[in-house]
Amino acid sequence: MLKIFKYNDFINEERKHFSKYKGSRSESLDHLFTTNDIEELLQKYAPYFLEDKNIDSTFGSSNLMPVYRGVNRKGDIAIINPSAHDRVSRNTENYYTLIIDDTWEGFPKRSKSLICSSSPSRGNEDYERTYRIIPTNPDAVFGIAPKKDIWISFKNGISELNNIFSDFFQYTTNFGGLGNDLNVFNTFLKDSFELEPNESLESLKSKLTVYNFVNTNVAMHEEEEAIERLEEISDNGSLYSIFERVLSIKENPGFKAIKYSESNKKDFTTEKEIWTESECLMIDAEAFDKWMRNKFYTPSVDKHGWSIENGMSTDPRLKSDEERRKRVEDSK
Repeated sequence: MLKIFKYNDFINEERKHFSKYKGSRSESLDHLFTTNDIEELLQKYAPYFLEDKNIDSTFGSSNLMPVYRGVNRKGDIAIINPSAHDRVSRNTENYYTLIIDDTWEGFPKRSKSLICSSSPSRGNEDYERTYRIIPTNPDAVFGIAPKKDIWISFKNGISELNNIFSDFFQYTTNFGGLGNDLNVFNTFLKDSFELEPNESLESLKSKLTVYNFVNTNVAMHEEEEAIERLEEISDNGSLYSIFERVLSIKENPGFKAIKYSESNKKDFTTEKEIWTESECLMIDAEAFDKWMRNKFYTPSVDKHGWSIENGMSTDPRLKSDEERRKRVEDSK
């Protein structure tokens, strides 16, 4: 049940509670709601989620895209506005994020997004808690990768980059090829162009040049030949357009951007990485899934094998509608 405070008490409680999560992008709602109040929570922040068209009573689940996130935090319920913060890629440099955000029209900005998965098991990896993510706006836009991790979703583009740069790897000391994932791509950019860990987009563009590549990698007696060959594939000395192209949606099919209200859980039979910059609720996944089943699951027969119609058992031995409904509840 929603807890009501006097105004001053409410403000003091807000300050006290939120101070526990200083530096976090999420704000706890545990002082206002518990996992027994999920329906009230959704009615307040995301009422569209409870519409009949979005409920699958056969399984007691949502018809919409499943979205989960693993987080190292305490508490069962929170709200998060990821676009209010700049996100830095976990455990790596951020170069690919800068390029994607610069060029992918219609997609949420990776640097402003909450990175999630369509699988609850993925959310469990390396984290204390797994949360079900529900946007407060039904038209929140989600980016969807074709694979379970964006790192392994650019095979086509990185293969093309290998082909473009294969003749130039002879000039670098650390690369004989780029492999298949973005981690090696980031390292290649960092080492081959002497990039800093936290480059801005403007400085990244200014550094991805023929001059910097040659100056960083090529021995003096080979400079003239290397510059001549690189100029042929550059844009007035800039190599940025090459990296923009190999990370493009056109070069790497399977990426999609969709509105949450237009999503369907049937499209997520395989695990995919998902991201959004829209405000979202975070609800403990285990508690949420249990609540959904208890609230919406309607078995086709009761525990004694009698069919169920209109939410009631058809067992003729039951004398009242209350008994017939209770039989259904006991059969879940």
